[in-house]
Amino acid sequence: MSQTTGKSDGLLDYYVKLQDILTNKDTLINHLCQNVVFEDDHLVAINKPAGLPMKAEKTSHIDARLIDNFSLYQVIEDLRHHFNSPDMNLALPLPRNHSGIVVFGKNQVITKSIADKFYLAYGNKQLHQQFHLLCIGNPENLLEEIKQIFLKKKEIQGKLESIEVNKLSVNERKKGQGVMCTYKIKTLSKRLKCGYVELMTNTSRWDCCELLMTQNLAPILGDNTYSNRVAPLLGQLVCVDPELADKGPQKLPTEVTDQLGISTENMLKMPLHLHRSRVELLKFPTKKSEQMTFCANLPEYFKTTLELLKLDVT
Repeated sequence: MSQTTGKSDGLLDYYVKLQDILTNKDTLINHLCQNVVFEDDHLVAINKPAGLPMKAEKTSHIDARLIDNFSLYQVIEDLRHHFNSPDMNLALPLPRNHSGIVVFGKNQVITKSIADKFYLAYGNKQLHQQFHLLCIGNPENLLEEIKQIFLKKKEIQGKLESIEVNKLSVNERKKGQGVMCTYKIKTLSKRLKCGYVELMTNTSRWDCCELLMTQNLAPILGDNTYSNRVAPLLGQLVCVDPELADKGPQKLPTEVTDQLGISTENMLKMPLHLHRSRVELLKFPTKKSEQMTFCANLPEYFKTTLELLKLDVT
């Protein structure tokens, strides 16, 4: 790995600020309330920061630094008070490491109705969620076409992770023993061995975004779980057996570390560059309703990384 040059000080400084948000309850509540992207009588959509889990969860040894983070459910009563909705609850969650849009219903009936609409969109393979991500590897090999992968969970080196399987039975899908992810990738900008990518999916469950990008030999920057399933072999990147993959910080090409000026140690501080930037809600509150669309801007650290890597975002 190359030596750090100090270019990424602003990036890592943002991470420190992010931790200040996630570990201080009042600051977190204020941050969430200031990042509302949509509100009406039925629902609230908020642009959540990376690192905020939906509920309290165990952390791995790599993510032990997140142990003091508050969860969304630890501040839900405060959000209910702020929005004057005592029965407000989460209708569309988002994994802890992702940033971007989460959606709340303002009462139990509305929350269930919204969640059902999103589940229907998932089952119908509708690409109703848009992510923006920064990938490392082979962005030139990403083809703009609709594809599908099937996922199951498996214990790998003592940790439960997603793996790709050839198919899922109807019974497995009904029992929630697997996930079907339909997706479409579009490369917006590429340079060196990195790319700025738009990813449309029907779900964000089970680390499907991280896994599918790894399967496409272009893991997401800041992914310390799945990225090392990609490794060089005779000058080419290949997928390796998850059981044999190295565990630890993501390994970056020299060209990228030179641009970011980041050390291996600091890779553990790098936020995941995966942001849910748009969500479409269909047929709500009635079947004749027009489509609702919620949009959220990229986090500041994401913009900083794009600038450091000189990736065009226009």
